[in-house]
Amino acid sequence: MLADVGELCRVARQYRALTHLKYGFVHAPIIQAPVADRIRAVAGCVARASDMAFQSVAPGASMKTVRTFRIWLWLPLTIIGIYTVSVILTAFLQHRAINSEPLRQHLLIWSITLGLTLVLLWVLRLRLLLPLKILTEAVHRFGAGEPVEDVQVTGTGELAELCIAWNKMRAQLATTVAQLEASHDNLEMTLYSIGDAVITTDADGRVTRMNGIAQELTGWNQDEAAGRPLTEVFNIVQAQTRNIAVNPVHRVLSTGVIFGLANHTLLIGRDGREFHIADSAAPIRSYDGEVVGVVLVFRDVTQEYALRAELEKNEVLLRTIIETEPECVKMLAADGSLLQMNRAGLNMIEADSFEQVSGHPVLKIIAPAYRMAFADLSKRVFKGETGSLEFEINGLKGGHRWLETHAVPMRDPQGSITALLGLTRDITARKLAEQELRIAATAFETQEGIMVTDADNVILRVNRAFNRITGYTDQEVVGKTPAVLNSGRHDAQFYESMWTALKRDRYWQGEIWNRRKSGEVFPEWMTITGVVGDDGQLVNYVASFSDITQYKAAEEQIHQLAFYDPLTGLPNRRLLYDRLQQALAASARTNCYGAILFIDLDNFKVINDTRGHDIGDLLLVEVARRLQGCVRLDDTVARLGGDEFVVMLDSLSDVKEQAVQQVEVVGQKVLQIFAPAFSLDGRLHYATPSIGISLFQDHDMSVDELLKRSDTAMYQAKQSGRNTICFFDPGMQAVLEERLALEADMRRALLEDEFKLYFQPQVNVSGRVIGAEVLLRWQHPTRGLVGPAQFIPLAEETGLIGPLGQWVLEAACRQLKRWESDLRISGLQLAVNVSARQFRQGTFVDEVSEALLMSGINPNRLKIELTESLVLENVEDTIAKMQKLKVIGVIFSMDDFGTGHSSLTYLKKLPLDQLKIDQSFVRDITKDPDDAVIVQTIVAMAKNLKLDVIAEGVETEEQRSFLERCGCPAYQGYLFGKPVPIDEFEATITESASKV
Repeated sequence: MLADVGELCRVARQYRALTHLKYGFVHAPIIQAPVADRIRAVAGCVARASDMAFQSVAPGASMKTVRTFRIWLWLPLTIIGIYTVSVILTAFLQHRAINSEPLRQHLLIWSITLGLTLVLLWVLRLRLLLPLKILTEAVHRFGAGEPVEDVQVTGTGELAELCIAWNKMRAQLATTVAQLEASHDNLEMTLYSIGDAVITTDADGRVTRMNGIAQELTGWNQDEAAGRPLTEVFNIVQAQTRNIAVNPVHRVLSTGVIFGLANHTLLIGRDGREFHIADSAAPIRSYDGEVVGVVLVFRDVTQEYALRAELEKNEVLLRTIIETEPECVKMLAADGSLLQMNRAGLNMIEADSFEQVSGHPVLKIIAPAYRMAFADLSKRVFKGETGSLEFEINGLKGGHRWLETHAVPMRDPQGSITALLGLTRDITARKLAEQELRIAATAFETQEGIMVTDADNVILRVNRAFNRITGYTDQEVVGKTPAVLNSGRHDAQFYESMWTALKRDRYWQGEIWNRRKSGEVFPEWMTITGVVGDDGQLVNYVASFSDITQYKAAEEQIHQLAFYDPLTGLPNRRLLYDRLQQALAASARTNCYGAILFIDLDNFKVINDTRGHDIGDLLLVEVARRLQGCVRLDDTVARLGGDEFVVMLDSLSDVKEQAVQQVEVVGQKVLQIFAPAFSLDGRLHYATPSIGISLFQDHDMSVDELLKRSDTAMYQAKQSGRNTICFFDPGMQAVLEERLALEADMRRALLEDEFKLYFQPQVNVSGRVIGAEVLLRWQHPTRGLVGPAQFIPLAEETGLIGPLGQWVLEAACRQLKRWESDLRISGLQLAVNVSARQFRQGTFVDEVSEALLMSGINPNRLKIELTESLVLENVEDTIAKMQKLKVIGVIFSMDDFGTGHSSLTYLKKLPLDQLKIDQSFVRDITKDPDDAVIVQTIVAMAKNLKLDVIAEGVETEEQRSFLERCGCPAYQGYLFGKPVPIDEFEATITESASKV
């Protein structure tokens, strides 16, 4: 149709052009002006009429209509034009004027033709243009949403077909729109009828729709929420931490998968109300699969959350009650297998865990004589009855117990019996008491004294042996309490412990001192048993005892004569041999060293000869007293005879060198206790010892051989000038002499300023030096440079670590003071290691404060490094000292972190500023996954505790790179520089600064 309209327009333009061209050849000289003017006017009218006609017809004309229009319009105009031109040419040829009459006739014919043409146009407009106009208006109204009826056009042409097609299309569109509106209404109704809250968003996470429940929970209505980001409307946090929860819409839009919300998510409404919610968010996809939005469906689970919490609380409470119940609570299946049992029951059957017995038949642990009775009880319970039974069991570890159980059926909600519930108590003590009571009744009149009391400890009956031993008659004690026998030699704690055991076990046995009627105090060996009645309540106590006075006296005398020196009271050779045998066996078992110190008094014979043996004995007694005061309680001091004493040390180190050091310390103490004079019978005497030492770790060595070795070493000590120590092993003696020489040199080195500070740089991530750790070196005049591993342990043992550590602190502070004038290094920190012995000194805080005060430096530039084991040795004392120094600004770093057993609780309490990762973890950080995980954990933990962290022992770029990726901000190690003297250290810093 549109092509037809275009074609009609093109024809109209051609017609106008031809008309103008046709009459443009009529010249004024040829045609008389008036006639020519009229011809031109008529031609112009025809042209304008044709234009109007084509403009009216063209929009809706078909090709058939255009062709018809052309024939009817051009045919009369062509005839009139040809005829008119012929008249004009005839007149021109005859050289005369045009006859007006024929011209009028021709014009009349032409006018009639034009009129017919206009009538044709009117008919075309009526049949074509008006229906098109009606159809166009109907289309516009339908497009505007107005109600439109079918367009009625008569005829069978193309226009009628077009109208019929339009009516069908409009009807189909109307039906589709109605269906869409019904679907929309149904969707709206479904959305608002659903029981959960629903929110939909677009692809940008902005709210598009909300149902009523969602509006009620969030506090936002549809109009207010539309177009807002979901995070403004759907405000969710984690219930436990109150942290902002993950936005589910963002998660779905980024992943395109369904995302479920956890039950611990909390929705905070616009009005501040809070709801526990759960459910999920899912993507909304277009037909091509693209995510165009998200639908969020959630529901209020606040009541469910509270109910679940209450159920969990009740479950924990019930489980706690069952697990803390002192009696056994168990559940058995119909086949007799164990379904559940509490801790008390597991203890009764000697099981380490429930998994050890779960699903096993309990008949296996029941004594064979009672298995049939127990099986019968189980059958009756599963038939709906209840019952009880006393039986004996054989524990998993061989123990025997008597138990009493009460069994009832357990039913499910439908009333079916599902298990046997048993409550069992241990009645072993009661059974034993009953048995002992029967025996006691038989033997009541034996040679042992017997006393029976009631539950309140009131004496009910005594036997004749009681009368004989105590001197009291029946009438004097019946109705009273055993307190009448109280000797006064036992304190309240002794009796409290006795009664605690009786109440717990219904049994006590032991040695006790009582008083006879005559007032004499005597020892007894007593046994007390509690008697329990049928109702399980204690009704009596039965005490049996015997007088052991003579036995005790004889035993004491025999033991004293057999094992102790009569003069000094020390163990004698016999007891020493016995203890040495035990020590040798223990040493072989534990692989720890022991030692014998063979002590002989120098020139003791002179005292005996000049002052007499009485004075010599007094000296020996005083020597024994001093020796006992310088050793541990577990060590043995013995007298072999004459002026020979032996000190036995056991449980020493399993490392030979360390054991030598421990023995040497004791030997030095022995030498020191002999230094003061002995006051003997009003006169002062001096005595010195010669000490021979022999170590042992081999149980195959005999005691005699061990004593022989130490005796030999003692004579070597006498030959060395007396008043000295000598080891049997020449190698040990060399070590001792070396240590003694090193100790003397150390004391001299402090006075002659032979100790030097070395500095190892500490750098940050960019490689800039931020400080250094000061390390102590000894520039010995003959040994050369001595490392700290050689002299620090000796300084600890000899007590030199105190003045040595103080020197290091003061030297470090003086160095920091010198750096204050140089802007390049004025901000550096120095880390100083402090030993455990130095830190534990009561004057440590004052010494550090004095060093800071004397130097006048900023305390924040001094960092004290404490080892992990030192900090945790005495946490409360450590915290107190650290806090005092923190007040004045000192920085603390925990050295070798991770090698000890730090408690996170103590780590949180300690006023630390930095953790130092031990080099043992850094060494294999790129090879050992365990070391890598440990380092990552330490760095993460330090960040969470707001602590700095530094890694020591960094030697390769790979290690540094790994630490940097872990977030470690500072490093120390050979990669950045070895410990060097101060001049080299400052030169390194200057060189680095010049490069920058």
